[in-house]
Amino acid sequence: MENLKVTMFVCGNRGIHQKAQKVLYAISRQNFNNMLQIEIVDVLKEPWKAEEHKVVATPTVVVNTPGNRKMVIGDLSDPTMLLDLLET
Repeated sequence: MENLKVTMFVCGNRGIHQKAQKVLYAISRQNFNNMLQIEIVDVLKEPWKAEEHKVVATPTVVVNTPGNRKMVIGDLSDPTMLLDLLET
């Protein structure tokens, strides 16, 4: 399997963002053998990246594949949404 690039946009170090990051790393470890290329972007420090990806809320996960861009917004309390997105 080719590594997927996944970008998570957060706003500071709030609890909701920490929870979402834990879920994302757990999905990478448990379902993708740590093969996801994960980048965490704090929109307070790099707002231009959020603008570039058209992110308007945090946390947001963006998955870029050739010719396709998919997004999940929220704390990932239902990890199946992100799993479905990554597996399609």
